[in-house]
Amino acid sequence: MAALLPLTGRNAATGAQLRDGLLAAWYAQPAEGRLPLRFYDTGAAPADGASAVASGYAAARAAGASFVIGPLIREDVTAVAAALATAADAPAARRAGATPGVLALNFLATAPGVATPAGLHQFGLSPEDEARAVARRALSVGQRRAVVLVPAGDWGDRVLRAFREELEAGGGTLLANRSLQGREHGPAIRAALGIDASRGRHQRLQSLLGSALAFQPRRRGDVDMLFLPGQPAHVRQLRAQLNFESAGDIPFYSTSDAWDGRADADLEGLVFPDMPWMIAPNDSRVAALHAQAEAAWGDLRGRGRLFALGIDALSVEEALRTGKLAPGRGEVEGVTGTLALDDERRVRRALRWAEVRSGMLRPLDDSP
Repeated sequence: MAALLPLTGRNAATGAQLRDGLLAAWYAQPAEGRLPLRFYDTGAAPADGASAVASGYAAARAAGASFVIGPLIREDVTAVAAALATAADAPAARRAGATPGVLALNFLATAPGVATPAGLHQFGLSPEDEARAVARRALSVGQRRAVVLVPAGDWGDRVLRAFREELEAGGGTLLANRSLQGREHGPAIRAALGIDASRGRHQRLQSLLGSALAFQPRRRGDVDMLFLPGQPAHVRQLRAQLNFESAGDIPFYSTSDAWDGRADADLEGLVFPDMPWMIAPNDSRVAALHAQAEAAWGDLRGRGRLFALGIDALSVEEALRTGKLAPGRGEVEGVTGTLALDDERRVRRALRWAEVRSGMLRPLDDSP
């Protein structure tokens, strides 16, 4: 078995987390059942000028790898997908069975209707999937009218698009959305929540009457929920500004990115989906792997979601190899969630839910 990971270069820290998770799961297996595991570094280009991922994949095939875990970077996944498609068109390779299956640790940016190459499976931590899960949960509790504030940029655009599609498909309405830059979000919040419109009405009324009027600005009253995806510092700052604008009572959701393990007042009321590794440490499988990993590495601080992805990548590989997991059939109870394979051979994660309440992280039921 081969693992294609960036172990040098700008993505080396990410690659190291995944490598250590893979090794934690590998050493947890019975020694007599382990496949040999070899790592190939995709972080530095080979001297011959070829791409590192192409060279690593070719070397893994030549060494007789039966399965490849990785690569991680999206463009590298695209390159391996192209290699698989080319190999599938080669009769000699098909007869020889020389093309190992691949579990990529990211998702192809595949256009609708374009088939995934045979042998390619995709597994990653998708914020878009979490955004869709948030929309489904909000709809399930009758929260149908949403306001969304996302960080400016491609990440925020993708998360917003996924949330909007799922919300509207379920009969919900996106009342307003804003992309946020910098540190001052007051104007965007006031515009999205109709507070500026309230102030405008006050000014027009004063102008008509020709006298000053006592006034308390009001936000729009039809907002059922807020979706505030982003990193912890961003979400905390945003919540403080929402409280200042008298909008702190609106139910709010985020993605797992907002959770850093600190249930402080700035996150009070936050509802979010996350993996068992992060929010269900007492789960039997999570607890066992935590104990084994602590025995190997000591303090596990800093070994978070990517470490867990590495653990589950090995579990998915074993389930695929043994036939326990196939499109539309079977599940793996992993530390990143309950894992199943869809018809495009993408690993889908059913996540756990939690809420920050009274300074504590409280588990919620996992439906929908």
